[in-house]
Amino acid sequence: MNFHRVQMEHIYHNCWIIQARVMWKAHIKENGMGNLYLQCILLDRHGTKMEAIAYNSQAIRFNSVLETGRTYDFNRVGFNPTEMPDGHFWYLAMDFVTTLSSTTEVRCRCNK
Repeated sequence: MNFHRVQMEHIYHNCWIIQARVMWKAHIKENGMGNLYLQCILLDRHGTKMEAIAYNSQAIRFNSVLETGRTYDFNRVGFNPTEMPDGHFWYLAMDFVTTLSSTTEVRCRCNK
């Protein structure tokens, strides 16, 4: 994703809205700190791939909601830098990862 047009102080706010298809969804895993996490690869309408991650209870929540191949409206997502050493293997070489939190709302665009 190109973040140059976004003021960097706003990138960490969970206020972003994206529409994306779930291209791939991993199984829930546990990191070295004992936290559950779920990783997904999303594809927006412009063809931009982004990696998304949800932790603990949100990993369980999004694992049951998201289906590979379906398109969703994601409201209130955030972004975090991928340079933080938290034991994850990032599949995409990106500077930021999309974060799905307890405030994130998801709506399937299945009928559209």
